[in-house]
Amino acid sequence: IVKSLLMAPLGLLRLRLFIKKMNIRAVNFHYPGGAPIGVAVLKALRLYDGALILSFHGTDVHEPSGRLDRCLTKFILNASDALVACSESLALRMAKTFDLPSNRITVIHNGVDAVRFRPDCPAPPAFAGPQPESYIISNGAYIPRKDHLTVVRAFAAVAITHPKLDLVIVGASGPDHERITKLAGELGLASRIHALCSVEQAGVAYLLSRATLCVQAALAESFPLALLEAAAANTPVIVSRIPGHTELVLDGVTGNSFATGDVQGCAAAIDEALSHPERTHAMAATLRSKVVSEFTWEACADAYLRLVRDPR
Repeated sequence: IVKSLLMAPLGLLRLRLFIKKMNIRAVNFHYPGGAPIGVAVLKALRLYDGALILSFHGTDVHEPSGRLDRCLTKFILNASDALVACSESLALRMAKTFDLPSNRITVIHNGVDAVRFRPDCPAPPAFAGPQPESYIISNGAYIPRKDHLTVVRAFAAVAITHPKLDLVIVGASGPDHERITKLAGELGLASRIHALCSVEQAGVAYLLSRATLCVQAALAESFPLALLEAAAANTPVIVSRIPGHTELVLDGVTGNSFATGDVQGCAAAIDEALSHPERTHAMAATLRSKVVSEFTWEACADAYLRLVRDPR
C-alpha cells in the first residue's frame, strides 16, 4: 500500500497525459476488479471528464474480501458513469452483491461472430482434429465449473443405443482434461470420446457446424459464448438449467435442458433429441434466427456506443 501511494502521483500523471494525447472520451474496463482506480481518481480530481464504464461478466462479481477492498470497490463503482452486465441474471446478482439500485446497471448481452460461426463453416487449412461421422460436442475449458464429466457419463448412458455416435470436447487445458481421459478409458469409450485442447476458433466453428448436438452442462454461466456459437452454427443445443442458459434457451422451444449435475436427465435429453430429429432441428433453427438477429457483436458494439454517448 505504501509503495502504491508513493508511485501514485507519477502513475496518475502518465495516465492523464495519455488520455489527453489520445483524446479519450470513454474508458471501458472488462472484468474490472481494482484496475479502474486510476481513472476513478482522475475523475474525482476533475482531471478527466469522459465516461468510465465497467463491464462485468460473472467471475468478477463477488463480495469484497476485506475493509480496504470494500472501500476501493465502493469508490470505483460510485465514480463510474455506467455499469454493464452481460445478462439479466448477472445484473440481478450485481445489484445484490454490490448493494446497487438495479437502474444503475445496463444489460448488454455478449455477441457472436455469425460469419465465422455458421452452418456451412468450412474446415480450416490442415485441420488435424478428429472428424467422426456423427458426434455430440461440448465446448468449454477443462475446469470443474464446465462439468464435462456429466456430459461424458451421459454419453456413456446413450452410447450403446447409438453405436455410431462419438463425443467431442473442445476447450482450454485444465485439471479436468486428465479426469475425462481417465474416465473415458474406465467406461471403455476411449476410442469414441475425443478430448481436444486449445483448438483454434476456426476449428471450433467447423466442429460445431458438423455436430449432431451441442451439450453444455456448466454449473454456472452468465451469458456463455459457447452457447451463442453453437446456436449460430445451427447446432441443436441441450443445456444445464442455469440462469445463463435459460435466458436464451426456452425448454422445448429453442432447445432442451436438464438439472445441473443430473447425468440421467442429460442422457434422457440427448436421447429425446436424437429420437426426434425434425423437432430438434426446428428448435435449432428458431434459436439461430434469434441469435443472429439479436446477439451479434455488431449489436453489442451499437449498445456500447449508445452508452458512451449517454452513459446515464
